[in-house]
Amino acid sequence: MSEITGVTVLIPFRNEAIHLPFIIDALEKQIVKENIEIIWIDDASEDDGRAIVMTAANRNSQWKCVAREGAPGKKSAL
Repeated sequence: MSEITGVTVLIPFRNEAIHLPFIIDALEKQIVKENIEIIWIDDASEDDGRAIVMTAANRNSQWKCVAREGAPGKKSAL
């Protein structure tokens, strides 16, 4: 069995600007940054959620923010 060297976490969000600062703060406090990549997926947010995530991604080199492609909804975002 091979050893796991890292994990990618996908976090879809839509219109969650009010909750994102708390989620980001919790993740920044808990995660070992060398072993985890976080990809935030903006599912056509109409609030400041994308800007909040982009600011956090600028502080965390293993974080990315992308826009979803295709039909709206969590399935498409993932």
